[in-house]
Amino acid sequence: MIQFFIQYGCSHINGTASFRLPWGIQIIPAIILFIGLLFFPKSPRWLANKDRWDEAREVLADLHGGGDINHPLVSAEFFEIEEQVRVERENSKNGWQEMRKPNIARRVFLGCSVQSKQTE
Repeated sequence: MIQFFIQYGCSHINGTASFRLPWGIQIIPAIILFIGLLFFPKSPRWLANKDRWDEAREVLADLHGGGDINHPLVSAEFFEIEEQVRVERENSKNGWQEMRKPNIARRVFLGCSVQSKQTE
């Protein structure tokens, strides 16, 4: 919503600054997020998906159990992650071949085209 109002306010500026200024402002949160990501731990679900189960449990323990890997909340969430990864592997249809299906290609095109906006 903030970005909408920034773009609306900049739409009254004559010249190319009316679209360059909002783009430049969007860079600020992106830079903050990028720097912050360097300090975040890896996702436990991603680690589990890569078969790095011990690291996933340690991250969960740091997040929910105060470092205790035997904490009940850590064990419960770890079990949920195990089940989710198992189900995803059994039912997964990953790959670029899935993107080539007619219905999927149409959906991707529609999603991309909705994001574009014609300006004068």
